[in-house]
Amino acid sequence: MTIGIIGDMHLRANLGYADFIADRRIPEQQEVLDTITEELLDCDRIVLLGDNFNSRNNTSEVIKTFITFLKSFGDKEIYILAGNHEKWGDGRSALDFIKKLNIPNWHVISNEVKEIETDEGNFTLCPYFTKSELGVTENVEGAKKVAQMLVGGDVLFVHHAIAGTKTEGGTNTSIFDEIVLPQEMLERNFKYVIGGHVHKPQAGGRTLVAGSIFNNEVNETGKFVYKIELSEEQIQHENIRLPGRGIYKVENPNVEEPTTAAEITNEISLSNIPRNSIVKVILTKDQGKEYVEKVKEALKKFDASLLLEQYPRVRKKLHFEEGMIQFNVASLLSVYAKERKVDENKLIKAFNLIE
Repeated sequence: MTIGIIGDMHLRANLGYADFIADRRIPEQQEVLDTITEELLDCDRIVLLGDNFNSRNNTSEVIKTFITFLKSFGDKEIYILAGNHEKWGDGRSALDFIKKLNIPNWHVISNEVKEIETDEGNFTLCPYFTKSELGVTENVEGAKKVAQMLVGGDVLFVHHAIAGTKTEGGTNTSIFDEIVLPQEMLERNFKYVIGGHVHKPQAGGRTLVAGSIFNNEVNETGKFVYKIELSEEQIQHENIRLPGRGIYKVENPNVEEPTTAAEITNEISLSNIPRNSIVKVILTKDQGKEYVEKVKEALKKFDASLLLEQYPRVRKKLHFEEGMIQFNVASLLSVYAKERKVDENKLIKAFNLIE
């Protein structure tokens, strides 16, 4: 049996940095979705790992995109986990309306752990649980309650952070202020563990974190979907790379053409970044106006760029690609969060609450 695995989708009105692109990244989003459908058509079943929506309240257009995507898999059995972005504290989720559609092969798992038995093996599906719906006040206590529901088996699909994995920024999930499940315990109970929630794709031991499917934030440059072969003999997985613009952050880049192998691999050079990328450059060293003009010229080859002069004791200067300063509220909140170094998700939640 082959299971197709789709990580966090975070469907919303626009992909990150859409305001910097003339086509607002709409064709890019559709290309990613079409690629997933095409690559997973030979799978027997499909698992969506949660955070399919970026918000609990979604526009009709976002919902339509998601439903159309589900329909593209025909009559395959589809299992849809609820993630933290979709859950209210009492256990309700933004996915609950799908249950009312009564489509036999669409299975929403939002407030219970579900075990699926097949001739080739079994797998367990675990959505995100809030502390309040579990009736606990502490993260450790919540993790114990979730662990008690995971009796063991061949493969676990889960939308909770797994201790020891890392975010795109290098933060260890063990310090998250939420329910985090111990990797050692999960691997003791299951032959293979596949996690959502964390956007950085990574693997270690018998645990795979699928990551998200779209490049939305700085340093997201490559995404995947996966196929799991589940049989009585073995479990193995295949990585399938997805299309999409990478989003790169570079500080004080080298703007000269590289001449040696060392320079070519220099990670602060703009020369080794693909042209179809979104690039954010931050200048922290004042190297003069001529250098700034060279950086601007070098950035012209990319699909979109943002240049921030951030010298010590000097007011910040932002430079946007011409014609790309028409921001919506979400973009403004994102820029504000990054520059002020505050949690963007909390900022957006607060705005949605006020709205």
